Amino acid sequence: MIECVCTGCGSKLKADESKAGKTAKCPKCGQSIVIPKAQPDMEVVNCPNCGRVHPVPPGAKRPLFCRQCGQDLQQDDTGAKGRGAKIALLSILLACVFLLGGFGLMKLENFAVRTVMCIVLILVAGVLAFMLSRLRSK
Repeated sequence: MIECVCTGCGSKLKADESKAGKTAKCPKCGQSIVIPKAQPDMEVVNCPNCGRVHPVPPGAKRPLFCRQCGQDLQQDDTGAKGRGAKIALLSILLACVFLLGGFGLMKLENFAVRTVMCIVLILVAGVLAFMLSRLRSK
């Protein structure tokens, strides 16, 4: 049996070796697929977010992101540990922006500088909060 992946929907398909080199239609999406000749086992990367299957030919690098939903595919099973560290770091940075920024703003005497610094701190806090929420939702 030859295994191949539909380029349209990412479904894993199987075909007899006698069909190698011929064209077939995907039963799920109907896209025409050329059935490849028998190859060494091809690694596939499943997207943990949407389930799309990404074939990785022998010797090729893993795809960086899912073509369908944009999920980071470089994370392996140890990604959860790294994610916890990132959440902790972003939380600390967010607290520092509020604490140090607030104390620093009170000491500024120039109103224009204080206003600009306040806007910058709000933007930085917003970006950090957004990144933190994206990490927590995964």
